[in-house]
Amino acid sequence: RRGNAPLSGPVQQDIDVAQRRVGRDEAVPGQHHVAGHEQECADQRPSSGTIQSGQTSRAPQHRADHRAALEMLRDSEARFRGLASNLPGMLFQLRRSTVKSASTNLADDESPPTYNFRFMYVSDGCQKLFGRKQHELLESAEYFFSAFDAKQRKSLELALKESAISGTLFNWEGHAAGRSRAKWISLRSTPHRFEDGSVEWQGIATNVTHSKEAEGELRRSREQLAELSTHLEAVKEEERERIARDIHDELGSILVRLKIEVALLSS
Repeated sequence: RRGNAPLSGPVQQDIDVAQRRVGRDEAVPGQHHVAGHEQECADQRPSSGTIQSGQTSRAPQHRADHRAALEMLRDSEARFRGLASNLPGMLFQLRRSTVKSASTNLADDESPPTYNFRFMYVSDGCQKLFGRKQHELLESAEYFFSAFDAKQRKSLELALKESAISGTLFNWEGHAAGRSRAKWISLRSTPHRFEDGSVEWQGIATNVTHSKEAEGELRRSREQLAELSTHLEAVKEEERERIARDIHDELGSILVRLKIEVALLSS
């Protein structure tokens, strides 16, 4: 082209065709690059068969670990039950929860709260200690409290209340009704308070009848020894008084006789 003179029609058409070809050739490598990148990503992406194969290979190991964990749990539970059954008493978990009243009366709101006691766990020793089976105490804690008379039960509930308020060790002893004779029961546990206000005692109940009877016999022996010692002191005192009277009477008679003899001699 010379200067700014326009090109002829056929020449301009040839130039346009050449430019379109060059543009197509430059665009094709870019398309091939995108397609190659997509193919590379597809090659790197794991197929569904590979994922299923990996999951299948890990499933037996997961089941084996699960079986091993269950076996360890069963062994631990068996050891715990063995220890609990061989202990001389009853292991227990006693929970106290507050019974919420449905009344909207202000006077009822100011009244003392009502508590509900429930055993979360008891060991096999409950049968020998209270004559009740595990499921009976788990169903109702009233079987436990009814084993004590009214006075003993009131003392037990007061001790539980004080332990819940102070959070100190719960240590209580009382006698429960037995088939042939009363049993002395010792309760020792540590309270734990939950966020909802309920309190749980985890401890042990033991039969201390023999030790209480031994303490009673020892106390009676000491009382008898004290009485014997008092009696001996009284006997010693009486003997001293008797000896003093005898000496006084003897000396008095001797003095009277000497006085008489002196009077005779002087006459």
